[in-house]
Amino acid sequence: MALDRATGDRIRAISVWCSLLVCLNHACTLPGIDADTLGESWALSSSLIQIAVKAGLACIATPFFFMVAAFLIFRAVFPLSDEPVGTVHGESLLRHRAEVIKRMRSLVVPFLMVSAWSFALMMTLQSLPGLSGRASAPLAERPLADLVLTLFWNPVAYPLWFVRNLFLLCLAVPLIAPILRHRRVGLGACAVAAAAWFAWSDLSVTRSILFFLIGGWMAIHRPTVAAPRATTVVALLGLWVALACAHGSWILAQGATNAVLNNVGITVGLVAVWFASDHLRSLVESALVQRISAYTFFIYIAHEPIATLARKAAIGVIGAHNHHLALLSAWVVLGGALFLGTLASGMLLARYAPKGYALVSGGRLPRRAPATQPALQPVRELQSA
Repeated sequence: MALDRATGDRIRAISVWCSLLVCLNHACTLPGIDADTLGESWALSSSLIQIAVKAGLACIATPFFFMVAAFLIFRAVFPLSDEPVGTVHGESLLRHRAEVIKRMRSLVVPFLMVSAWSFALMMTLQSLPGLSGRASAPLAERPLADLVLTLFWNPVAYPLWFVRNLFLLCLAVPLIAPILRHRRVGLGACAVAAAAWFAWSDLSVTRSILFFLIGGWMAIHRPTVAAPRATTVVALLGLWVALACAHGSWILAQGATNAVLNNVGITVGLVAVWFASDHLRSLVESALVQRISAYTFFIYIAHEPIATLARKAAIGVIGAHNHHLALLSAWVVLGGALFLGTLASGMLLARYAPKGYALVSGGRLPRRAPATQPALQPVRELQSA
């Protein structure tokens, strides 16, 4: 069953915002922070702003993507016509098999292609004079087992961990559904996953499982939540930014992340951004935002390792000390250029090499299909049919 148009537009618009945050996250030009560094001009402001984005605002991206993906997968495997929804039986297993095949095209193929491309790029750069010594363990010198892991599990383009975890969770849907189909049991499972997330917040697997479970639970039970007033949404957005700044300050002072500030900030941010999209309909539904949204997956998987190389080059050219205003400016420029450059590359590929783009993007062609469900016919028309 297709999403209603308003919900689809909001999901796509938030995906654009999250993609921009991811690019800003990976473009950070933070030098090594110590007491002497923070005493330099603009050092504290530059560091706090970048860390607040990197370790605060940008952290909502992958949880949002996991929730949306799980919601769509569970809707496809367990439609509302099932009684009760979430029951594993012959037909749902067939739908799950079809979904796995679909996800192999949309996740596994892009994973392998981008992993191979980033691997080849890094190998080429490390073979150039003057660059080979910049890596602690050049790829050409690693054992065969490490090379296999780099290609198929921990790629050079490290954001692909999201694609890997999502596909593995997709495989586990028939095992997860019997737990989530019971409202209270499902909430209990989410609570256990949340406890694990707070205990081991640095592990990507804990947030992967938690937000996949939340998305699946929402797809099965379809909870309805009244939209808050605009003033409440503004307060939530302000709290989200305040938590990001507080977490940034903690990292600067302690040199380590804080699980409570990090996780509460992500939770508040997801709620705030979702409800804010309901009050920004003109922006959310604009043709420009919706057109860009067709390329968000490509932006996510294709911006690395270019982002890392550009960031290191910027720090090398500007210098790590006494140039913090320049580093802050470079971060903004790099993040924006990375987002726009990857977007432009995707548009050019989609136009001039559509088959290649379809492979890399997992079949996500930049065509906006109608997200609306078929209009309901008047009773008179049904009776006369």
